[in-house]
Amino acid sequence: MKKDSAAPQSLEYRSWAGMIQRCTNINNPMYGYYGKLGISVCKEWRKFETFLKNMGRRPSSKHTLDRKNNLGNYEPNNCRWSTREEQSQNRKSVLLTKNKAKKIRVLYKNGMRQTDIAKKYKVDKGVIHKVVKYKTWKNI
Repeated sequence: MKKDSAAPQSLEYRSWAGMIQRCTNINNPMYGYYGKLGISVCKEWRKFETFLKNMGRRPSSKHTLDRKNNLGNYEPNNCRWSTREEQSQNRKSVLLTKNKAKKIRVLYKNGMRQTDIAKKYKVDKGVIHKVVKYKTWKNI
């Protein structure tokens, strides 16, 4: 590893090691959500140095490794550093876009019940509550 690379216990290294473990170690508690479902790490990223070169340093301590397409693999064109809020909007269980979140707020302001909005968008009522109370999708 080059001198300017992240140290083995850096936040980037821990993210990389966690990714490898989730996808390859059947004894890892998260394996069932990753490796068992067929999510893998691209060949190039099996080396930490290549992962770090592609991803770069985490922008802040609030950023963690995120896959843009949650059904896709860990590879350069599908990964980014994201905040917890950004990741919460990218879960399989959250089927909303910014445009849908805007429409949900309009429906709610016009008197539609959260339960009915949830049915309309086929999401949990809790998701709708977070949108209308600006606990998620805050910047729209």
